[in-house]
Amino acid sequence: MKIEKFPEYILDGYIKEKLIHEDMFINIEYQNNTSVVLGRVTPHTSDVNSENCKTDNISIFRRKGGGGAVLLFPGVTIISCSFKKDHRVVDLMKCLDVAVEKIKEGILNYIQIPLEIRGNGDLCIEDKKILGSSIYSTKEYITYYCTLIIRGNINSISKYLTHPSKEPDYRKGRSHENFITTIEANAKINNDNELFTSIRKSLETIKIKDIYLD
Repeated sequence: MKIEKFPEYILDGYIKEKLIHEDMFINIEYQNNTSVVLGRVTPHTSDVNSENCKTDNISIFRRKGGGGAVLLFPGVTIISCSFKKDHRVVDLMKCLDVAVEKIKEGILNYIQIPLEIRGNGDLCIEDKKILGSSIYSTKEYITYYCTLIIRGNINSISKYLTHPSKEPDYRKGRSHENFITTIEANAKINNDNELFTSIRKSLETIKIKDIYLD
């Protein structure tokens, strides 16, 4: 069966352009539209409800990094943190772990909620996911990015995404609605920009030298 080639996620090209002139680039982008973004090898035939996407004119993209399919919708924020590289080898998993920890710290510096890091770069309120991670590396740069669910209609996820073909153990087969929550469902956010500023300041403390293998 021929696999459809989806357009590259626009953020990937934007990051590459920015890193021509910058050694580190952090981008926090609030979503105003709904779309599906697949991981580098996510099978769209099993993980996406293509018919509903087609009917509702929902765009489907593919990002360079790993991880599963995600639904972007109003209330979701994309956070990316990219570094230029030199000839040394980057520890990708350490970079992912450090980035998630910094985002956790940034959130907690703004608001107190019971956050836990679970699975492979997931950030949860107790056992419900609010953030999923992805990472990729080229010869020139490394990029970590994640989706952080501030608010929004999580019931729409099951309309466009089926149950994932791969899932972390802690999910335990739960549906999207029972596995995912939002920050706003658990705590009051007075100002989104203040939250984003806190996260950005925390990410800015990452040093690329700390995530090399040698």
